[in-house]
Formats: sequence, structure tokens, C-alpha cells
Amino acid sequence: LYKDAEALQKSKDIRTVLLDKTATITEGKPRVQKVATFYGYSQELVMSIAAGMEINSNHPLAECIVEQAKVEGVSAIVVSKFQYKSGMGAEAEWDGRLVLIGNKRLLEANGVSDKVCEGLDTEWESAGNTVLFVCVEDKLIGMIAVADTLKEGSKEAVADLKRKGIETIMITGDSKGAAQAIANEVGITQVFSDVMPEDKLQAVLACKNDGITAMVGDGINDSPALKEADIGVAMGNGTDIAIDSADIVLVQGDLRALNDAIGLSGATVRNIHE
Repeated sequence: LYKDAEALQKSKDIRTVLLDKTATITEGKPRVQKVATFYGYSQELVMSIAAGMEINSNHPLAECIVEQAKVEGVSAIVVSKFQYKSGMGAEAEWDGRLVLIGNKRLLEANGVSDKVCEGLDTEWESAGNTVLFVCVEDKLIGMIAVADTLKEGSKEAVADLKRKGIETIMITGDSKGAAQAIANEVGITQVFSDVMPEDKLQAVLACKNDGITAMVGDGINDSPALKEADIGVAMGNGTDIAIDSADIVLVQGDLRALNDAIGLSGATVRNIHE
């Protein structure tokens, strides 16, 4: 779905494509793979705290934590003063104590040491997992490894873009290890990892200097970058705000349709010129 004639005309000249990872390249339906606990906390309690936090969020990672807790029959704790920390995770209060769940940036922002995990997080990430850290006050009490699967057609879509001579870049808030594992699987060599939502916008601005740039995404955090790109492309199964911000919508949410959109643009303009 092209929103206007300009998007239809410009798509044939795309030189760079920035691809968000979650729910664009991958299915966006992650699953819990492993849980590690520290300081004598049980796996059940760590999952209970994690679920109690994530039940307040609609992020795909949050939903998979809540789902796993249900599968394991774990009751979620009740928290108060829940706050989402963009690009980092979330914090809340439980039984008068600060509880955190999120990435390593959240640990650093709250002065929590990760020495207790002794490099296990790096090992999990290099295997393609996203690692969520669970903390109570200033202690890291557990880690949860979550992994997503490649969306059907992603590898084929990237290969087609490369054949057209289009530079293809993956951009994600995931850590370097987890991001690189997915990039290797799909055939992408250039990766922007550990990015905050505002970094996606900056990446688009930088790429625009080298020619017409498309940004492909599906989430709320992608919308500013979709707006700023020469061509914003939203997955049809993404959030309403991403779809509203985009110039083109891939209605079925299949990344291979991006190559169709570029091809239709070239064919249409050729007919007009004739």
C-alpha cells in the first residue's frame, strides 16, 4: 500500500535500507530459553518477580515472560509505581523495595553490578539470545534468556535487496552478540546494535547523506525514524502508530514484499516515461 504518489515514484531509487530486527526480520514472538538465578533466589521467585513487572507492559519480550510464567504455573507478584524506561526496561516497587527488569543499560543507570553472572550473559548473547536482567534493590538476582526466530522470507528478502545493489543494515536495541547472531543468520554484514529509540532516528539521518534511505519497522519506537526516512516502510501487522507514520505498508507483514514495492515503483515510472 503506497500512501502517496511520491512514495511510489521514489522507491525505485532506494540506496540504503535500515531494517528493524524484532517483528520485521524476526517473528516478534520470542520464547524464554534459559533462566539463571543468584544470591539464593529460586527460579520460581525470579520468574514471579519478572512476570509481575512485565504484566504491565505490551512489549513482545514482556509478553513472552508473562506467558512462560503461566506455563510454569508461577503467580506474578503485585508491584506498584511501575515505570517504563525507554530503551532500557522497567522499574517498580515491590514490598517497599525497588525492582528492575531490563538490559545492561538499566543496570548501569541504577549502579547494579553484573559481576555475579561471570560472563554467562555474554555466552547467552553470542548464541543469539536477548538477556533480561532481574534486580532487587542493588542486587542482580536473575537473568532470563529470550530468543526469537527468523520470519519466513527474511533471508530471501535480504538477498534480493543485495542483488539490487541496495545497502542493507540491521538496527536493534539488542546487545551486539545477540544482534550479530541474527544478522549472520539472515546474511546482513552491517549492524547497529544497543541503540536507543532516538538512535534509530540519528541512523536514518546519517544514511540519508549517501542517498535515498528507507526505514522498515513495526513498533512505536520506530515511528520517528519512519517519518524521517525518505521512504518509511511499516509492516502491516505492526502498531497503528508505525503504520500511520509510514509511506508504504507491507500489508501481509512479509519483508519480501519490499522488493515487490521497489520493482513496482520502477515499472510504474517506466510506463509514465514511455
